[in-house]
Amino acid sequence: MNLGNLLSTIIGIIGVFLLVLVYTYVDKLEKIGCDCSSHPYRKYIKGFSIFAIIYVVFMFIIPASVAIRTFGKDMAFVYAIAHVIFAILAIVFFVYSLLYTRYLMKEKCKCSEDSRREILYLWSLIEVILFALIFIIQILLLLAAVTIGAATGMVDIVKGNSELVHEAVYNPLRSVQRIPKAVRDLPSSLKKIKNIKKY
Repeated sequence: MNLGNLLSTIIGIIGVFLLVLVYTYVDKLEKIGCDCSSHPYRKYIKGFSIFAIIYVVFMFIIPASVAIRTFGKDMAFVYAIAHVIFAILAIVFFVYSLLYTRYLMKEKCKCSEDSRREILYLWSLIEVILFALIFIIQILLLLAAVTIGAATGMVDIVKGNSELVHEAVYNPLRSVQRIPKAVRDLPSSLKKIKNIKKY
């Protein structure tokens, strides 16, 4: 196992551990009857935590490469769709979690006070910032392409940068490392768009 795979595995284990913390925290609030913690987002946060744990563990046990070798190339498409759906659900999860923990703090909900609440808040805040930065980079590239008039050339560029969204969910550490590079690469991406327009 190379260093990259080892790091991804460790981060994946940490991710599962954090999801377990979130689930046990929300479950505790329900069991103790913490009325001030009642909120429309709470059910989604708890439900997604269970789903995400199962999903991440499944992806570790049967990664895309193994599924493609076993069941054929069609599985690549299935896994790609699954990743997109999971990423969208994860974005909603982190936004809801951030809003929910902020709500608990604002309401001064005593029975919700727990170190797991602070962990959920910080984790959600980091992820939401990552998603916002990735979104801004994509919008800048899209606006540049439309301005220059080479929207067709955006497909390859956006496809390449969309990996950042996937990494923000699965490997936030690597995503943080890649964002400065993506910002530095903006001029070269714009140059590519200009070159596409010439043809």
